[in-house]
Amino acid sequence: MEGLHYRQIDFRENLSELAMEMRYTMNAKRASANKLSKRKDRNKVKQAFHANDDKQTANSSLAERLQKVNDHFMNR
Repeated sequence: MEGLHYRQIDFRENLSELAMEMRYTMNAKRASANKLSKRKDRNKVKQAFHANDDKQTANSSLAERLQKVNDHFMNR
């Protein structure tokens, strides 16, 4: 399922690149490819399918750091 979303993003990017090239060939005054961000779309799909994975790693690293701090001050 996730791969289909990535495929749609790739297809959409290809269409947008074609549209940008057509604009340039038609002698447009301004055109900016910076507005087309494939990375943002990929991150949105990744967050939709893997939202819980990131939260678990963040919580476990916080727990590990708290445990180290507790161990450090317990030995004093």
